[in-house]
Amino acid sequence: MLSIAQRLSQLNHKVIFISNGHFKSLFEDLRIEFIQISSSEKYEDLIKTVNVNNTYELSLALVKYLLLDPVKPIFELLDNISNRGNITLVANGTNLGARLYHDKTGCDFVSAYFSPSVIPSAQFSPRLFKYHLAKLLPLSLRKIGFKLFNSVVNFLLLKKVNSLRFKFGLTRSTNLLDLFHSPQSILGLYSQKFLGVTPQDWPKQFQTVGFPIFRNNLDISEVLENFLSRGEKPILVCRGTPNLRVDKFMETMSAAILSLNQRAILVSGHFSSSAVSKHPDIFQANFLPYDRLISRCKAVVHHGGIGTSAQCLRAGVPQLIAPWGVDQWDNSMRLQDLGVALEINERELSTEKIRYKLSKLLSDDQIDRNSQRMSNCEYDYQGSERAVEYLLNFCGDRRAGKG
Repeated sequence: MLSIAQRLSQLNHKVIFISNGHFKSLFEDLRIEFIQISSSEKYEDLIKTVNVNNTYELSLALVKYLLLDPVKPIFELLDNISNRGNITLVANGTNLGARLYHDKTGCDFVSAYFSPSVIPSAQFSPRLFKYHLAKLLPLSLRKIGFKLFNSVVNFLLLKKVNSLRFKFGLTRSTNLLDLFHSPQSILGLYSQKFLGVTPQDWPKQFQTVGFPIFRNNLDISEVLENFLSRGEKPILVCRGTPNLRVDKFMETMSAAILSLNQRAILVSGHFSSSAVSKHPDIFQANFLPYDRLISRCKAVVHHGGIGTSAQCLRAGVPQLIAPWGVDQWDNSMRLQDLGVALEINERELSTEKIRYKLSKLLSDDQIDRNSQRMSNCEYDYQGSERAVEYLLNFCGDRRAGKG
């Protein structure tokens, strides 16, 4: 989303970005007004207390802290911002505060989904765990399962959402999943190749625009440049920003990579002091500019987050995915379907299994060819440009009375 905001700002449009204070530093050199929805300390406390590798614990945290708790603060912030003039609201899918504000005011509203797994569908059941059993079921049973899921979600959450709707002067809703996105327009911030066939029961206002690749202003440091230039291409290993439990994973990965006579770059903001490696073929960092680095690596081991996946696809680099939650299992499945990745279960990690998977990945000419083929589809990585073009046309049409 940041890359879209950045491009709109470069075109001299007024952009206001609402997010957690943890991300404020990303906006320091940009002409974008940043409004904090909650404190950085709250975010850091949350990722310290929630075990993201525990699916049940992670699911509860997502419902509370991302779905329900922000509804009232977001609504009130948007109400204050609207006093400055007309707004066009662009919000991530499942942002109930944004949807309630649209329902109250009728403002122009576009939902943006980063991953296909989040849009509710009976036709396509996303892969949310290691085993994707739903795909083995006939469509009739998947439809029954989806209705059951829908009923459970409404039973658990709809009463609280409707109490908020009542507080804001809105009529009650009969289906929570219908409130997950804009009734006007939905953008998929990924390529059609990554999605595959669009499910027929998805909202008609949906369209893909490609991956919005964020290009920051960071250069590769002199220390990293020296590491890159003094040997063959390394293997990049990263685990995702919210994952604090990285030491054992990185240690096992390092041992496996070194046993293959390969070099590694390990990236995490949560290394403990005891996990710092002194090996000359291991480089560790808290943060690196992936848009400049990944193309200089021979493979990437990562969690399956959509941003890292997109950077790897664009760079044409083979991927080994170790998912730990949210949309990552589904993203991993799609990357494997594209023939650009293999998967490893982090709960069954051992040096031997990693050696086997990495050896297979690095020696598979078909994966290498598929990765290169995907990198040549430049149109798929123009999501920021295409999203901005769409948003400007959307606003123009709406205000001209065509939408």
